[in-house]
Amino acid sequence: MLIRNKCGNMKEKIAIYLIILIMIISSFTVISIAQEESFDNISLEYFFEEPTINKIQINEIKYDKIELKGCECFGLKDEPRLPKKNVNILLPLDTDLKNIEVSFDEKIKIGTNLLILTNDEYFKFTSINYKSEGLSKNNVNYNNELFEKVGVFNCRGYKILVLNLKPVEYNPESGDLFYYPKLNLKIQTIKINSQNLFLRSKPNDELLVKNLVDNPNYISSYRCSKSKNTELKKSENYDYLILTIEDFKDEFQRLANLHSSKGLDTQVKTLSDFGYNINNIKPEDIRNIIRSEYDKGIEYVLLGGDSDILPEREFYVIVRQSGSISYGEMAVDMYFACLDGTFNFDGDDKWGEENDGVGGGEVDLYSEVNLGRACASNLNEVVNFVDKTISYMTIDTNDPYLKKAAFLGEWLFIQFGTDVWGKDYMEELIDGCDHNNYATIGIPSNIFNFGTLYDKEWKENGWIPPGLGIGGWPKSEAINLINEGYHIINHIGHANTERNMKISNRDTSKINNNKLTFFYSQGCDSGNFNVNSILADDCIAEYFTIKSPYGAFAGIWNAGSGWGSIETTDGSSQRFQRQFWDAIFGESSSNPDMKRIGVANQDSRHDLVHMINVPCMRWCYYELTLFGDPAVSLHVDSINNNAPYKPEKPSGPTSGNTTKNFNFSSKTTEPDNDDLYYMFYWDDGTTSDWLGPYKSGEEVTAQHKWDKKGTYKVRVAARDNYNSQSDWSEPLLITIEGKSRFRFLKIHPILSNILNQFLSFF
Repeated sequence: MLIRNKCGNMKEKIAIYLIILIMIISSFTVISIAQEESFDNISLEYFFEEPTINKIQINEIKYDKIELKGCECFGLKDEPRLPKKNVNILLPLDTDLKNIEVSFDEKIKIGTNLLILTNDEYFKFTSINYKSEGLSKNNVNYNNELFEKVGVFNCRGYKILVLNLKPVEYNPESGDLFYYPKLNLKIQTIKINSQNLFLRSKPNDELLVKNLVDNPNYISSYRCSKSKNTELKKSENYDYLILTIEDFKDEFQRLANLHSSKGLDTQVKTLSDFGYNINNIKPEDIRNIIRSEYDKGIEYVLLGGDSDILPEREFYVIVRQSGSISYGEMAVDMYFACLDGTFNFDGDDKWGEENDGVGGGEVDLYSEVNLGRACASNLNEVVNFVDKTISYMTIDTNDPYLKKAAFLGEWLFIQFGTDVWGKDYMEELIDGCDHNNYATIGIPSNIFNFGTLYDKEWKENGWIPPGLGIGGWPKSEAINLINEGYHIINHIGHANTERNMKISNRDTSKINNNKLTFFYSQGCDSGNFNVNSILADDCIAEYFTIKSPYGAFAGIWNAGSGWGSIETTDGSSQRFQRQFWDAIFGESSSNPDMKRIGVANQDSRHDLVHMINVPCMRWCYYELTLFGDPAVSLHVDSINNNAPYKPEKPSGPTSGNTTKNFNFSSKTTEPDNDDLYYMFYWDDGTTSDWLGPYKSGEEVTAQHKWDKKGTYKVRVAARDNYNSQSDWSEPLLITIEGKSRFRFLKIHPILSNILNQFLSFF
């Protein structure tokens, strides 16, 4: 009898639990549908202030210059220079673009009978005299669509749609001008089955994309796809590949050891490790090697050899101007950093054409790795490169020379009978600059001591206009300036393969500075490292970086022509130089890796993808070549600034499951008592944001939840107001279990607990 009662009670309990279970399943099914985030349509709104209209005069013709806060003024060939808003949209994982709609709520007329300058007049820095007959309404090629599509690009496995919104409308015939206070953007996507080769579970990848796009929350769609994330074998993971040949391996290993000791796991691998030698290696083989190592987590690549050892890929570039066409082929190391597509879809002898991307579309413009080159052809040149890089990396960061920067500006050309000077370009690199409708942060005058060489200011008896390379400041002044020991030297002026800053290859024998320099030059062809004429010497960038123990530890030079613009300092080469220093001194406040010269060089490109079809921009985008170690960080923090001490090992739980959020705490101190920011690394492909500011010694707490079981290492790093970053803390290990025995069902935790109680009856 007692047994029957027990069984009866058990049956009643089971029945009750089953009824409750059915009711809860029904309700939670509705709730889960309501809470599920949909990625089918993306809607964003953009607001604009009323533009300003100012008169400018060029060659006796008066034009109207339109400016709009938050927008850049540029046009395609023969288009008027009107404000445009760059928009980068992250498309969800496994989707493709279906449709773009841009609408407006209100259209306001703000001018009539206006004449706006078109965007077709540019000059090379090899030019010595520039003339123009002026522009008219009849030259204008323009449509009044509300946006222009640049393309859909992949960046480390994330798909990004690049657009330019057009909040200003212009009628070239009547001269009427309108603007839209608000534009509504709607993106429709479709589901596709795709093979994503470059998506990895790395926090740096996610951070890079977050800073590129307008809708960073859509990154969560990429986290949801475990099948697409490359599962890296931790024993094979590393950060930095130095690719070279056996003869150079031991020297480059010295550099690798230093990087590894500073927390950047670096490996030297040779062509023979991959079954190649200098007699059978081709550019596509090098790219495939980098692709294979990318799966192991690399962020940086140094090509340890000149083009006769690690052959370059030449891209074909064309610039169409009013009444003329410029074209050329140049060595493009970007080919080894941007890993999507072939760059030669049509299979002809011209690589890098705008229709050479996947399916005949735009080529890959976002890099997967940060790349530099050591253009060494023999062991002595490798020794020079490695010695100089190590010397810079290990210098006393309180050395006053690190706060010395120089600006060298030459006479550029004659515009409408008036001299145009490089000084005006160079001064845009100092402090903050908002010229030409975009803002950048430059080299701070309150920290750095400046030296200048400007033709505009050089006064002497018998001064001669320097259009033929004579007059202005003499080359001896540039040599003396280098020998005085300047940390950073910026340059704009006329140049060629064997001449830069008026200094020739032969002149570099007079350079004997012990304080090494970082160069950035807009001059033509000085980075043309694939010179193959028997009459031509190596390019001067090689003389500055690897031919002697002096000169530069690294620098950025053009493999082809540098480009400027009439009427304005808004030249294509100038854009990249401004964006480079903006990465170093501006964007590094949220991402300290921006101080690495390879990262800053790539970022200057990424910031300008939306302008790739503007005349000359593609040329400049391709030709920028980093002669140096891409992982080297410039020592640009405040003088006498010290990095924070390594934070304490995080405190927090050591076990849990996927249903809960967990709190972790840590703290450290800063020798200079600066405020601190903290970042937690969760070991699941994500990090926290930089949290802060906190006072030195104040504890920080962050929360995280893991989506799948495993053992994770939680670390934390700190940085101060000057972006000096600490080492990562010792790891706290936490073991995460699954949600429950029913974790294979995507159900609410309350329901999971009821199911577990129900199961306990059996």
